[in-house]
Amino acid sequence: MTDTFSTKQYSIATSKGDRTLYIKVVDIVAYLCYEGNLEYKGSSLDDTYTIVTKCFADEPDYKYALSITNGTMKIGFSATIGGFFKIAFDAFLKEKVMSGDGQLTMNFMRLEQHCNKLEQQLEQQQKKSEQDIQRLMDIIGKMDVFVAPAHHWTHRTHTQFTANIASTVVTIQNADTQMFIERNIAAFYKLQKLTIGNFISMPNLKNMSNATVTEIELQCANSGVFTSLEGINNFPKLETLFVTSAPGLNNVVTVLKAVKHNIKTLKIQACAQVNVVELQTYCQTNGIMLAIS
Repeated sequence: MTDTFSTKQYSIATSKGDRTLYIKVVDIVAYLCYEGNLEYKGSSLDDTYTIVTKCFADEPDYKYALSITNGTMKIGFSATIGGFFKIAFDAFLKEKVMSGDGQLTMNFMRLEQHCNKLEQQLEQQQKKSEQDIQRLMDIIGKMDVFVAPAHHWTHRTHTQFTANIASTVVTIQNADTQMFIERNIAAFYKLQKLTIGNFISMPNLKNMSNATVTEIELQCANSGVFTSLEGINNFPKLETLFVTSAPGLNNVVTVLKAVKHNIKTLKIQACAQVNVVELQTYCQTNGIMLAIS
């Protein structure tokens, strides 16, 4: 007959033969093994084994206590039988050097426990990081980004144009000012659509970038300043580009061929220097929808 028991620190095995009662205790924390035979006196082998197993099973009125001294484990068993008859006895188990297979098993157990501990630590760190990130995003979500004055400066007053940093749509009515801060476009971390009116102060897009925007409209107000799409690769998720009234815009195909982009829709309006045939051929070859007028 064999029985097994386990606690947070110990793995216990008991067995009963015809003449002996064997106990083995493995410390799964300290990776030590203790075993030996119990000397039973005053009761039968079966009765003693029953008491031992009930103690290890923590049944009511059955208790045991472990202590270790100089390589010997003492197990004190105590029981109250029938509500009045008390019995107590001790078992002494010697520390035993485990075999190669036993050591290997214990090493695997040790490694598993270490991995489980690391996993728990990582889960706790991940949870804390997610909470910290959420708190940071809550703070960031309340911030406004200064992009440009809402209209021209005067000697009397001016109005600043700001937009919430979490905006998905940003429309700048007037970029014709020295106070237009193109680098701040990158701060809008959820931006999907960007419209810039009176875009007449920049020759290209090299000084602007945004990692999330998918649609850009540039209203160039018949100015010849904007001449090139250079910098279009600063918008890796850009799918739709709409450029209006930019008579100086040229070499569109040359720029698109030279950089990596994700444009799927291109709208060109009132841009006289654009080579229409060349652009139509490029868009047809690359699966880009083109609307030009």
